[in-house]
Amino acid sequence: MKKLIAITALVTLFSANLFAAPAPKKVNGNDLQKTVAVTGYNNRMNIVVSLTDAIAIRPVVQITDRQGHQLCAEKLGGKAGAYKSFDFSELETGDYTLTVTAGQQEFKKQVHIYEEEGKMTYFFIQ
Repeated sequence: MKKLIAITALVTLFSANLFAAPAPKKVNGNDLQKTVAVTGYNNRMNIVVSLTDAIAIRPVVQITDRQGHQLCAEKLGGKAGAYKSFDFSELETGDYTLTVTAGQQEFKKQVHIYEEEGKMTYFFIQ
C-alpha cells in the first residue's frame, strides 16, 4: 500500500510539471520588464522607452493602433541608457499598444489618447 501511495505521488508530481507553463526566458539574465523603462511626458505628447541595464538582444519597440496596424517599429541599442522617444502628438484620439520585444520576451503598455480642454493628452492603461 505504501508503494502504491508513493508511486501515485510521483506520477502526480511529474504530470503537474509536464503541464505547467514554462517561465519566460530571460534576456542576458535580465527580466525584460525590469530592464526597460517606459516614461511618459504629457506636455510634449512623447513616450520614452529606455534601458536601465545592458541587454544582449536589442529590444524592438512597436506601436500599433486598435486594429493592429503597425504604426512604428524601432530597435533600441543594447547598452544601459539607450533610449528612443516616440512622438504621439500626430495620432488621433483612441487606444494604442506599445510593445517591447527582445528574444522570446515581450511586454505591452496600453496608451489611451484623448482630448481635454482643447489639448491632446494620454495615459497608460494598466
